[in-house]
Amino acid sequence: MTDGAQYTIRPPSITVEEVPAIVEKHYGFTPTSVRKLDGYDDCNFLLKCDGENLSRHGYVFKVINSEDSANPNLIDGFIKAMLHCADRGIVCPVPHKNVYGDYLWLESLDNPDAEDGHTSSNHLIFMLEYIPGTPLGNLNTPISENLAFEVGVNLLAIDDAFRDGFQHDGILKRKFRWDLAEALMVREHLNIHQDDTNKNIMKSILDAFEEEVVPRYPNLPSGFIHGDFNDFNIIVEVDQQGVQHYHGIIDFADISYSRYIFELGTSLMYLMMYTDDPISIGGHVIAGYCKDHPLNDDEWVALPITVAVRYAMSLTYGAVANSRDPDNLYLLSTQDKGWTSLKKFWAKPRSEIIESWKSIVKSYGTVAGN
Repeated sequence: MTDGAQYTIRPPSITVEEVPAIVEKHYGFTPTSVRKLDGYDDCNFLLKCDGENLSRHGYVFKVINSEDSANPNLIDGFIKAMLHCADRGIVCPVPHKNVYGDYLWLESLDNPDAEDGHTSSNHLIFMLEYIPGTPLGNLNTPISENLAFEVGVNLLAIDDAFRDGFQHDGILKRKFRWDLAEALMVREHLNIHQDDTNKNIMKSILDAFEEEVVPRYPNLPSGFIHGDFNDFNIIVEVDQQGVQHYHGIIDFADISYSRYIFELGTSLMYLMMYTDDPISIGGHVIAGYCKDHPLNDDEWVALPITVAVRYAMSLTYGAVANSRDPDNLYLLSTQDKGWTSLKKFWAKPRSEIIESWKSIVKSYGTVAGN
C-alpha cells in the first residue's frame, strides 16, 4: 500500500499469539486457529472460527502499518470500495463489523523494534470475510487461455462496478508509488539493480513511458481502478475436470483514480509471467476485457509500454523493500520469473505485440478498437 514515506515503512509488530485476544475483544469471538499470511507493508492473518453468524470460510484480520493508519480516510476508502463492489455482484472480501458497529478500529500495539524510541504505535485494524480458492500464483499448471479470458472479463466487471456510482475523496486525492501515473519515481531507485544490462532495460522502459505514454494522457480514459489485479490477488477455482476458472479478487489496498489502461497493463504483466507464450496469454486477457469495452488507438499504443513499466515497478520496488526486510521472501516473488518474462517481452517490437494482441481479440469476434 504505502503512501508518503515509501521505504521507511515497516509492517506492524504483532505476533500470531497476540491476535486471538485482540479479535475476541473487538469482534466478540475467539478464532480456533490463526495463520499469518504474506504481505508487503501490513500484517494479515487468516482466522478460522466456529459459531453462529460467522463466516464458514473464516476471516482475514488486517493490521495496517502505522503510516497508513494515520490516514483513516484512505482506509475507509478501501472499505467502501469493497462494500460497493460486493453490492454489485463482484466476488471480493466483504468487511465485517466489530462489536462497536464499525468497520475500522485504532489499536495500540507494543512496538519493541521502533527506531524512534516509542514503545507502542497505533494501527488501524479491520476484518474481511475470507474468499476461498487458490491464488493464481499458486497454481501448479500453466495458465489456460480460458482463465486468461475470464480474468479480462472480470477485470472489466470491477471497473464497471466502480463506474456505477463509486465516489470517495480519500481515494480520489490519492498519490502513491504503485499508481502507474507515478511510474517515473522508479528512476530514483534504479541503483538497486547491480547489473548494468538490467538497469539499462529499466531506463529504456521509463524513457518510452515518458515520451510515448505521458503525452497521451488526455486520450486515456480515467476512473477508479482496483490497481493490483495480480497473480496473488486473483482467486481461482479448478473444477473436477481440471479446468481453471476465475473466482474472485482480493486486496483493494492499491485502489486509485487513474487510467483504465493501467489497470489492464498491470494484470497483463502478472499473468504473462506464468507462461512460455506471454504475448498470447496477454491477448486472451485483452480479449476478455475488450468484449464489452474496445480500446481506443492511444490505449493500444500505451498498453505494451504500460505492461513493461509495471514490470519495472514490481522488480525495483520489490528489490528495494527486500533490502530493508531480507527475511520477507514474498517481496521477491516477482524477481526470477519477472526478469525472464520482461526481457523476452521488451525485446519484441511493440508494433508486432499490438498486432498479435489485436489478432487474438478479433478471433473472439470482438472489436479491438473504437
